[in-house]
Amino acid sequence: PEILIIPGVEWTTMRIHLNFLGIMDYPHRIPQYPSDEEIKYAIKEAKKLGAVVQVDHITWTKNEPKHRDGSVVHPTREQLVDWGVDGFEINNETRWYDPKTVLWLNKMREEKKLPRPIYVSTGTDIHSPLGELASGWTELLITEEEKKKPKWEIVKKALLDARTRIWVDHDYYRPNEIKYLKLEQKLLRERICPPLFALKHGIEKMPGTIAG
Repeated sequence: PEILIIPGVEWTTMRIHLNFLGIMDYPHRIPQYPSDEEIKYAIKEAKKLGAVVQVDHITWTKNEPKHRDGSVVHPTREQLVDWGVDGFEINNETRWYDPKTVLWLNKMREEKKLPRPIYVSTGTDIHSPLGELASGWTELLITEEEKKKPKWEIVKKALLDARTRIWVDHDYYRPNEIKYLKLEQKLLRERICPPLFALKHGIEKMPGTIAG
């Protein structure tokens, strides 16, 4: 009873990944290569449905091959704020962090150029509990009164007010669940040394590096 589960939809395209928080479904087609107008339309429609709109892992997406060769262009942070997004993911799993967005947001706040509060968040992106670890948490800075009746409306207001704080634990550990894997499902060296394989993958995909 103390856990509030909030549904959401990830709007995943080759240009950008967005999260629509607080809705059960997004009833429109999601284009693979959306135009600026289609991205703006998606943000507008999600908000009509009551969603909070978050931008996911910008520099991670921009490190994909089609972004690196210039055939796909990610919208700028300025464009996304102008189009109505509410927040940016700045940490994902144990391997990705986006200091550029943090610096940009701080600069925009100092110069009073943000049209409204913009929050920052973490993401787990757990596709398998054996491969990815829950190592980031987004704390909502809510009042004692708001804590008495946790519900989506309170979470939504806190996000829209940019009342968030980030907690990250980058210590690696071997998940207990890995012992249930059958040996033939995973190479022995990968079962014994998952942190090292995760670190290698992270270095290859880290923003600013050239992935092979």
